[in-house]
Amino acid sequence: MSGSTILLPLLLLLSGSSASNFNGGTMTFNPKGVNADGSYTVRPQNYGGNWITTVEGDISWKLQTTVDLGVRSDTGTANRSPQTTVIPLLLVPVNCPRDFQLLAHDPDGDLVQCRLGLSGNQECADCSLPVPSIFTLKSPCTLSYLNTSNSVGNTYAVQLMMEDFPTASITLTYKDGSLSNRNPSSPLSKLPVQFAVTVGAAVPSCAEGEYLPRFLSPTPAYGTHFYIAVNNTLEISVRAEANLSM
Repeated sequence: MSGSTILLPLLLLLSGSSASNFNGGTMTFNPKGVNADGSYTVRPQNYGGNWITTVEGDISWKLQTTVDLGVRSDTGTANRSPQTTVIPLLLVPVNCPRDFQLLAHDPDGDLVQCRLGLSGNQECADCSLPVPSIFTLKSPCTLSYLNTSNSVGNTYAVQLMMEDFPTASITLTYKDGSLSNRNPSSPLSKLPVQFAVTVGAAVPSCAEGEYLPRFLSPTPAYGTHFYIAVNNTLEISVRAEANLSM
């Protein structure tokens, strides 16, 4: 298939960045109607100055999103990318191993997986996982911090890509009548998920509810989906406690 590629830097949601000190962000894309030029792929790109100071040194930031806009045989509508968001700067006590489960929702019901970005594909500036002895990436989209004693005060840049895969073979149809066959090993979208992790001082206990916060009712469960009509208000109540800290 000889599809065209267009750059649409304005049709994206970029969150978590600042003009001079970048500490992470995400890009998502939602098509509004059919592209008049019959294009197959959108590839918004954003790039700029440096990250905040990290152990990786002075690295510039770069984000790229790729979404195939073909009409899917399983849904009858244009393909949609996963939806995700992330807090740009996370803090973890040095002595408390933690799993950061990245939020991911695919409106087409596709399987969502995360991987490291690829510098050669211009997906990020320095895509290696920061210090593999401290961080590991687990399937499908969980970043694990491991207990280490010599990293207090360090900040690490994490630059991942989130992809969606159809759960069964599908066909994508384009405005010019061409087709593209996709199977469960072929990603339909590629989204950047970038954030920074700062390692803080040790706490006397890693039990939630003591020095680390514990969520209480009526806080919704992690990953709960809410459906709300456009222009209506959604109110979510969140409660937490940490009895031995502020």
